Amino acid sequence: MSKPKLSSVDIAFLEEYARTMGPVSKALNILQGESDVQMGWLLSTLTLLITKLDKIRITSRYCKPLVDAVQEGLQHRFADMLVEPEFIAAAILAPKFKTSWTCDEDLILRGKSTLIILFYAWTTPRAIWKKTLPTCPQLMAPVNQTMRTSLLASRSLLVKKV
Repeated sequence: MSKPKLSSVDIAFLEEYARTMGPVSKALNILQGESDVQMGWLLSTLTLLITKLDKIRITSRYCKPLVDAVQEGLQHRFADMLVEPEFIAAAILAPKFKTSWTCDEDLILRGKSTLIILFYAWTTPRAIWKKTLPTCPQLMAPVNQTMRTSLLASRSLLVKKV
């Protein structure tokens, strides 16, 4: 009894599928790590995965719908996290990535602004902090009122614990 062999189209599809899902598999392995995983790796890994999938989509012949579905799923699930100031700051602080994971200058500015404000909040006495919240427009532009309130609350919690 002979078994049917794969056609050249089947083999080409399987090769393209493996090339498409390889970066997804690697990203999952990184993010599911039980040790050596930091919050800063999330945005770095996701941004690099999205970039790789964009490049794969250009040359893809059979797997464009798969690439589109994966990218849509990533955007649906992680859209809020991709612009969250704390996640951006964490990615910038990750020694392995720093700012190499994105070319978006506004995103880097938002992360650096968050770091400056957090450092200021943690190192400044509460009375001074409330009165002199940084007012430089370039620094504070990426940080909205909700973020300011959150920073004040986290500052209060830190002071109580210490």
